[in-house]
Amino acid sequence: SSDPREWRLPLNWLSAALTPASLLPNTSGEHGEDLVRGVAAAGKESARDAGAVRWLGLLQELAGTDLSLLSPADVQVLAAAFDSRVFMPCLPSEAMAASLIDDVELGGAIRSAIAQMGRQPSLSEAAQMFASELASRAFPGYVRLVLMAALQGVGDAEGSPPPGSALGGRWDETFLRGIPTDRLSASDVAELLRTLAGGLPLPEGHSAPALRVASKLLLGSPRALAALAKSSVTTFVTADETVTTSATAGTGSSGSADESVMAEADGGVWTEFVALCLAALSGASGRSSNLASELKPLLELLRGLVSACGGELMDRVWYLLSELIGPAAAAAPTLKVRLLLEEELGQLPWHCVRVQSRDAEFTSALAALQPVLPVVGSLVVGRLDWGPYFEAVSEGTLEGSTLGPLLRSALEAHLSVSGALNSRAHFLIFGEVRGAADAAGEDDTTRAVDTRALRATHDAAWAKLPAISFARALDGGVLLRALLRAKGMSEPTERVLQAVRLLGRLATQLGTVEAAVVAVQESRALLFVALTPAPAAAAAATLSGLGGAKGWHLSANAHLEIVSRVIVPLALSGTSERAVANGKNLTAESVLVQALVSCAFPSPALMAAEGALPFARGAPSEVPGPWDASPPRPPPSQPGGALNIHDGGAAERAERWLALVGKCAAFVTQGIAGGSATLALGVLRVVGSLRNERVATALMEAALQAFLSHKAIESLAEASTAGSLLAEPLAALQDKPLAADRLVLACVEGRAPLAFRLLMAHQAQLLPSLEAVRWLPLAIASVRAAARLSPPASRDFDVLPAWFAAVELILSDEWLVEYSAAQQATLAIAKHVHAAARLGDGGGGGLSAALFDTRSDASAGQSGGGGASAGLKLAARVLLAILSKATHDKSAGLHGGPSRPLVLLDGPAEARAHASALVKAGHSADAQFRSVPRAFFTALEAMLARPCTLAEWRAHVLATLFPMAVYLPRV
Repeated sequence: SSDPREWRLPLNWLSAALTPASLLPNTSGEHGEDLVRGVAAAGKESARDAGAVRWLGLLQELAGTDLSLLSPADVQVLAAAFDSRVFMPCLPSEAMAASLIDDVELGGAIRSAIAQMGRQPSLSEAAQMFASELASRAFPGYVRLVLMAALQGVGDAEGSPPPGSALGGRWDETFLRGIPTDRLSASDVAELLRTLAGGLPLPEGHSAPALRVASKLLLGSPRALAALAKSSVTTFVTADETVTTSATAGTGSSGSADESVMAEADGGVWTEFVALCLAALSGASGRSSNLASELKPLLELLRGLVSACGGELMDRVWYLLSELIGPAAAAAPTLKVRLLLEEELGQLPWHCVRVQSRDAEFTSALAALQPVLPVVGSLVVGRLDWGPYFEAVSEGTLEGSTLGPLLRSALEAHLSVSGALNSRAHFLIFGEVRGAADAAGEDDTTRAVDTRALRATHDAAWAKLPAISFARALDGGVLLRALLRAKGMSEPTERVLQAVRLLGRLATQLGTVEAAVVAVQESRALLFVALTPAPAAAAAATLSGLGGAKGWHLSANAHLEIVSRVIVPLALSGTSERAVANGKNLTAESVLVQALVSCAFPSPALMAAEGALPFARGAPSEVPGPWDASPPRPPPSQPGGALNIHDGGAAERAERWLALVGKCAAFVTQGIAGGSATLALGVLRVVGSLRNERVATALMEAALQAFLSHKAIESLAEASTAGSLLAEPLAALQDKPLAADRLVLACVEGRAPLAFRLLMAHQAQLLPSLEAVRWLPLAIASVRAAARLSPPASRDFDVLPAWFAAVELILSDEWLVEYSAAQQATLAIAKHVHAAARLGDGGGGGLSAALFDTRSDASAGQSGGGGASAGLKLAARVLLAILSKATHDKSAGLHGGPSRPLVLLDGPAEARAHASALVKAGHSADAQFRSVPRAFFTALEAMLARPCTLAEWRAHVLATLFPMAVYLPRV
């Protein structure tokens, strides 16, 4: 034979001498009684005399030998001498089993022998027979000893049990074969679970048999299950002897549970089960590669317990999930573990959980679970009955601060899973009825809710939400991240709007800057974002017959709703004078301003994010969005992805995009114009960084309208009307570098006269320090720009400060009337003022003669449709009269600058003609002039006849003609 073991002399000759009787004499039972008495007397000699310890030592020595050197036949000869059936009568009865297990010498010898045999592949059958017979002996006395031996063998320091050995396989089936688990009491099961937990953790891949043993013990003992079912609600006696009810036995607490003494009505079964789970999971937490295989039997056992005990056990299961399973999954965030937990935990009756209405930490634990196991967390949120919880909050039983974590969990569940919340929970949380798509799978009975009663509960509970809890629950990206994890075929736009509306209502209700900031950040993160399908999701959608995942974005109408109904109102309330009075928060105000401005000018224009997106966007029921999810690629002839202007699809998308941004900008500017002075200054600080001058000037104009109105009214209340109101806006505008030239042109094109005036003041700060040779070109450029500035139809008087400032530059001594460019600029401003004010032929000659005779249709069209107001016409005549008189005097060599008084009636014919027209207007029966405040005409004739400076005329005209615009004289 080629096997060297066959060359040796067979050991069958030894079978006659090496027998159980020779190794373990007096096995008739007589010696067994001596052993019993010896153990009972705690003496060691009788035990040794019985030969049991020596027999076990020889057995252990045999099991520790390298039996691979012997043939299988020789191994059988040696193993026959250690027949366990001969040894069993030597063991004491059930009453003495516990003392034997605790005996260091004999009990330790038994454990070591079984452990060593279980690791020896050649003695696999012998080890299984020994363990199963010992487990059945004086049941259940020696089951614990068998478990201790198995755990000792598996966890041996020499390494994992070899393949083919009894402990290297499913020892949970062979070692405990045939034991009557139905005879185990609750205390027996608890003790055995404690033994199993004490032997954990085991080497990687070997914990599953121990957990299957726990399952066999628990599910096989009717008395243990009955004890668990009866005691699923555990009574706690707190330090102040107040009796409360909770379902946190062994895992969680309610109130002062750390100071509680628990009444173990179930014999400690659940406590030991939790200890077993803790030992198993703590040992597996560092072995993420094998966590799934060790979790599976544990989860199957948990599901079996719930199935046997009913939903009353679910409170305890919740704490097990939140405090043990969740952290273990977080330590090993693998796809296999997550999918296993989703599959197993998804089968549990989470609607039976009741602890949410009693435990103040429940919602915080739920929010902490959501990032780790988003699907499981969403499933729990959706299946729980939130009615008792909201009633507890509204009645004051639970603190309103618990609503913050619930808000975050509900938002994530609502956006990431279609139909995650049932109709009742949805209304309690969002205050709205579910959309038809989300309620499609719900039966009519569940779908029907008493909206009136739920509305009252919803309002009463959310009224208890503290602002700090609301702010801490959100971080500006909760909604967007939930969309990136979205699942289900339902198009999510309606769910997004419901979530945003809830945040808007809550932030408005709270009324703090911090609440407004987080709500605005969450809402703004969803705008101008296109979610494109990940490659795997696109392939899956194609295979499922969806024609490919097309991506998703908010429609144009949804954009406008979020901007107009949430972002703009919250930004206004967060920067209102009332909010500022409650506490200055510069960072929060800056965030609100930036978010508001970014709605009018998104940068980057379009943000793309890759998500799961298993749903396909169908035919839109409203105005389509401004872009496609997958725009066509440019042809090869256009390197770098340049836009192909001949691409009709791209042009159409660009047109829709501009229309959407324009509408959003209109809402923003309208809101800013009605906002606070704080908001206005904040906008002025950031407009300089915008790359779109048209949007920047529109925002500047709206900000100045708001700021000047507020400040002028405040000045009137304080009886302080001196000084310019542009000092603070100028300081704010200088926070960022300005492209002033481009902004001036944008003001002209966008008819933003107040912004134009601010830019003139900004430039005027530079002019005094310049030499005359450099001053004049800049002054001429400013006057020429003012000569193109047309008044807006609704607020034509706002153009007057800029026109007066232009005339002031012309009256300066540095303005050279003989210079042709200066003459052209003077003529341009006169012509423009005349055309914009819709003045008829004023007669006379000189400066206005050319103006009256040569006004073109283009010039008239530039000034806008409709006639100018009577106030603007009168102010224009004053300006033209001053301009004519000043130009005439300068040509005659008279200087003195803007401060030199002028007598308009002593001027040239043109100035006198305008003065005469002003006087006639005061006595005219024309309806348009009868509406002019009489204060203007009262002092008019006297001012025309006496010397008056430009500043006097400016103050008189702006203060008397436009009393509703109290800021004009100080701009």
